[in-house]
Amino acid sequence: MKTKTRISAPVSARIRLIAMMAMLAAASVVLGKFLQIPIGDSLRISFENLPVLFAGTVFGPFVGAAVGVVADLVGCVVVGYAINPIITLGAASIGFVSGILTAVFDRDRRFGIKSVALAVLVSHVIGSIIIKSIGLRLAYTTAWSVLALRVPIYLANIIVETLIITVLLRSAAIRASLKRFGK
Repeated sequence: MKTKTRISAPVSARIRLIAMMAMLAAASVVLGKFLQIPIGDSLRISFENLPVLFAGTVFGPFVGAAVGVVADLVGCVVVGYAINPIITLGAASIGFVSGILTAVFDRDRRFGIKSVALAVLVSHVIGSIIIKSIGLRLAYTTAWSVLALRVPIYLANIIVETLIITVLLRSAAIRASLKRFGK
């Protein structure tokens, strides 16, 4: 006698979440490694952190951190970069901090532009401007004067990423999709 195997709702929800995390990490790799705009040898403009910030904002700090770590490690392997644990920590902190700040300042999950902007700003200051810059300095002895040029690049990124995340999270289609995750 055959019995039908049924995946319980919590297991299928976890599988959907893992699939979404993989897609966000893959999007980060594509944005960061293949759609970047290099500026000299040490700087670049990219939106690799956009999917990481989205993951943290929507799914929480641990999911955001995991997406950041996976995206950084896979991106390094795909392009052939040496893995730098400090930069990986910076990527994780971007997702983690955005998740924490969203949970604290946007409890009603309205995703207003102020709460999204705060999460994106603080995440980039801690993860991109401080931690990743230290990692670049220690690994490649990049001059502090060059690393200081990352500040205006990330200020522009913060504005663009805040607008994109806010528009996405106000979209009826995205909201409907997120209900499948209980968000």
